[in-house]
Amino acid sequence: QCESLIDCQRITVNLSVMHANTQEDDLPSWAPQGLLELERCRQDLQSLKDQQIQELETASRSFECALLGAQREERRLMDRVEQEHQEVRRLLEQLQRDNVARVQAMQNTIDERILNLTQLR
Repeated sequence: QCESLIDCQRITVNLSVMHANTQEDDLPSWAPQGLLELERCRQDLQSLKDQQIQELETASRSFECALLGAQREERRLMDRVEQEHQEVRRLLEQLQRDNVARVQAMQNTIDERILNLTQLR
């Protein structure tokens, strides 16, 4: 078993060089089969590498889409919170104006009653 694509390639190159530098009869009997096995191993590892690259790219695209979706949702929620904040502020300001008007009306009523009481005495 080859441990890595680089190991496979290095061993394949070494055996290929050895094969090129020797005559067919000088090669160990296992060399041609070893070269074939190493080439198959290299192809398998390359295929796995390509598959992992594809999976990584797919996962990366999915992550980017999810991140953009989350950012859009965050912006939407922030806008909604801001709108609700402005509405609550507007309602509180109106309530404060109404309360000031009621207090003034009650103060006027109290002042009138006090005036009426002092006039009756």
